[in-house]
Amino acid sequence: MNKTELLRSRLKQHSSNTADAAAFIASLVDEKSFVEINDCLTLSEACDEKTDALLTGYASIGGRAVALAVQNSSVNYGGMTKVAADKLCKIMESAASREVPFILAADSFGADVSEGALVLKNFARILRCAEEMKKEVPFIVIARGNCVGNAALLEAMAHISIAVSGCVISLNSPSVVLATEGKSLDAEKDFGARASVSGGRATLYAEKETVGEVLAKILSFVPECFCTGTADEDTGDVAFYNRKARGIGEKRGKELIIELCDEGSFVELHEGFAPHIVTGFARVLGIPVAFASGDGSAVCPLCVNKVRRLVSLASTFGMPFVNLVDCEGVMISGEIERSAMGRELAGLQSDLAGTYSGKMAIITGKAIGTGYTAMASAYAYDSVMAWNDAQISPLTANAGGIVMYSDRIKSKDVLKSREEAAKLYAEVDGDALTAAACGLAEKIFAPEDTRRYLLSRLQIVRK
Repeated sequence: MNKTELLRSRLKQHSSNTADAAAFIASLVDEKSFVEINDCLTLSEACDEKTDALLTGYASIGGRAVALAVQNSSVNYGGMTKVAADKLCKIMESAASREVPFILAADSFGADVSEGALVLKNFARILRCAEEMKKEVPFIVIARGNCVGNAALLEAMAHISIAVSGCVISLNSPSVVLATEGKSLDAEKDFGARASVSGGRATLYAEKETVGEVLAKILSFVPECFCTGTADEDTGDVAFYNRKARGIGEKRGKELIIELCDEGSFVELHEGFAPHIVTGFARVLGIPVAFASGDGSAVCPLCVNKVRRLVSLASTFGMPFVNLVDCEGVMISGEIERSAMGRELAGLQSDLAGTYSGKMAIITGKAIGTGYTAMASAYAYDSVMAWNDAQISPLTANAGGIVMYSDRIKSKDVLKSREEAAKLYAEVDGDALTAAACGLAEKIFAPEDTRRYLLSRLQIVRK
């Protein structure tokens, strides 16, 4: 067999081995845009078909260049060999040098342990390479199948991870974990896509049929590299932001964010995780914005951690951060006091201090005690505004009424007089205008005017 025939034979075998991975790539990228690279490592006489467990190359998504690596579990269970590690490190280094986002589609049971201790060196090198790359360009992981062992660690390192229906994400073998806990095996329920998102591990959920759409939408929010920042789009309607938003004062969380941004632009992150805070990306007259919105509850460590993740992404991607604050402070319990709550709150202050892409807080309900100092402080944000019916105070209405108006609480009708004292504290001591007079907010306005003030401040803080 001459060299030409040999090459054709190997290419045919390579194509057969990688058909599933190639089909997945085709579902993500612009038609016929994928160009495989480093396939010579696969086609070399010195290599066997195990090296087909990973495909790497470049493509475009919506006309935008990206670097891709796709694990192929149909060959060697997607096991990471030395050659596959070489290919993965090469494409990550290339993505960083060419300043394009890097996307890893994970589908692997972990390392190929037949290579012995060398597998540890391979993965250690991959993790180091990934850490260096993510300083330069966006790193997105799509968990499309089994994402087990060090593949799960790579998923955790990504800026954004998408868990696809049917996937399993687990640092240890799911069967071993469940056997250790004495449970029957239900990998999908305990380690599947939905569980990974609601548990705070993965960023987004996608069905197999819609993963391309989800990826394209999230790519529209990330910069090509971190020296450029996220680009504005010519979207939105100026008239929409000048119109009064009737009934917006009753909305919280996801509903409130949707009312304030360009139609259809909101993408929720970590849906179901720490549900008292909703986070996500959206556009305001084409400006990419990272939003957080509370529902009026006191916060737990997971809530604060969720906000911290968003602040980190906003800072990394060069996006303004807008916190729609409605927070009654910190949950009261011994468990909370024994937790890492204090460190999470302190970490949020450090995160905000290190963010220079614009930070704004709009107090839409309560900002009580730590709910103000940690979540909406005028010293932590470039701009702090509040709705005219917001309550900004050191104590909750009930506690403040007892402390400040104890002389009005009558022994004959304690419950009624306490309610009256609480109402008085909220209206007098917690009044938004009173707080603004103390310098706690720079602007007080009616809820229906939020869009206008949001847009005007965004255009300022962004600069």
